[in-house]
Amino acid sequence: MPELKELPANAASVYSGGADPLTAHDHWRSRAFEWTFLGLFALLLAMVTARHQMWEDELQAWLIVRDSSTLAELFHNLRYEGHPALWYLILYIPAHLSWNPIWMQVINFAIAVTTAWLILSARTLHWAFRVLATFSFFVFFQYGVVARSYMLTAMLLIAAVRCMVGERQHKELAIVFLALAIDTHFYAIPIAMVFAFQMLPIDKLKSRRDCGKLFRDHKFQAACAVLFASVLIAYFTIRPPADIYTKHGLEKHSVAYNVLWTESRAWQAFVPPDRLTDRMSWLRSDLYPFGPPAGFSLALFLLFAGALRTARARLIFLAASAFELVVMSLVYPPALWHFGLFFITFILASLVDAVPLTDRTGGMRLLHSIALVAAFLILGLQTVRAATRSREDWKGAYSYAKQTSDWLVQSGLDKEPMVFMPYRSGPAVIGYMQRPSAHYPACRCVGSFAVLKTGVDAERIVTENELEDLSGPSHLPVIVVSGSELPAETLRSLRVQELRTFSGSHEAKENYYVYQRLSQ
Repeated sequence: MPELKELPANAASVYSGGADPLTAHDHWRSRAFEWTFLGLFALLLAMVTARHQMWEDELQAWLIVRDSSTLAELFHNLRYEGHPALWYLILYIPAHLSWNPIWMQVINFAIAVTTAWLILSARTLHWAFRVLATFSFFVFFQYGVVARSYMLTAMLLIAAVRCMVGERQHKELAIVFLALAIDTHFYAIPIAMVFAFQMLPIDKLKSRRDCGKLFRDHKFQAACAVLFASVLIAYFTIRPPADIYTKHGLEKHSVAYNVLWTESRAWQAFVPPDRLTDRMSWLRSDLYPFGPPAGFSLALFLLFAGALRTARARLIFLAASAFELVVMSLVYPPALWHFGLFFITFILASLVDAVPLTDRTGGMRLLHSIALVAAFLILGLQTVRAATRSREDWKGAYSYAKQTSDWLVQSGLDKEPMVFMPYRSGPAVIGYMQRPSAHYPACRCVGSFAVLKTGVDAERIVTENELEDLSGPSHLPVIVVSGSELPAETLRSLRVQELRTFSGSHEAKENYYVYQRLSQ
């Protein structure tokens, strides 16, 4: 792989404005700073994670791994998930040693702490930026607390860029990290490809002869082969089967419409929504799909690009974001956690910005300073948002899955025949109960994780005949767990009575209502 310039020991980052070579005392202070904030991050993250009640899409992954007896079966089950396999492969051995899903949280915690160390130890970045980025909404809460594949994706991407632009560059290892990131999440492909491309000395390719030398370089060929193989593996993992259930609001629109629709929501990557933004009607893309929300998103991307000193870093940030935006629009309407990858891209671009090049901001210093101050303020708001969401989650505001599971176990009802509706309400409670399976009216089947295929009616209500069939073999009353409160007429027709309600918080995404079949 062609070599980049080596980063001298006294290189300054885009945020530091210059630095002298570190003395032994400065080195000790830097290490103390890194370990102090890393310890604080680990302590706070452990406290919030311990209180976090995992959601359906977290425990869906755990159940898929747990109930796949072989790797071949795992890859077969992943066809309906749309995610590459690396996160699931990491969970495979722990899930077969213990059904307790807490091990998934332990793994994600370890990955999050590693990611925090990669950011905090990047000494070419200003200390305030490192702290704010580490305790930001996405790094700390959305990816650190919530156990999904996104934290692993972020860690691999950051590790790759650290290998590219660090004082000791390891280009081959960087390619390996980028390849692994691709096999962690499909949305990592645009980011990985742009950052792999940025390692090439494009400015030195003056003729076809230079291009020929590059393409004949064995390291370059090996890097291309590794990246191509990772994309190929990801494709065959996430390639959807013919009977997959695909129903979302963008199917009837053109690609251009989908791109604009996605861009109008991309502001959430830098300003995570809260009660204040919810009250700002001009940010609602359903009311103004291509008006103020789209303009606000564009302004934020340009603002954060302006906070970077070098043209190279700005180009990388905007190119990766644009590529990511198109891919998101082609695949599926992105959610909040998907938009967090734009924020991770900014962290990556900031690391590249530390490389001492000659294309500094120059005459745009005033605009850069204004953008830099604004970016720092937004990073501060992200840190505040991470704290408020963590406090809300501490109260159990987002899901009642664990409370429902604990109550069913303590009441001795966890072994009864059990029905879950709608379809997506089951995996969280089943995972926490460590129960093998339950009945799903949506597919008229017994299982643990949700399989979204054609023929599934996700909102279907159980019938009286189904309840009768379930109670017959066991002679035990059937437990019905619903994600919404059943009307009185439905209770009478099914002959069920309410046992317990787990709801009440207006922030909750998953409420549960527990009913029991009345005896004859």
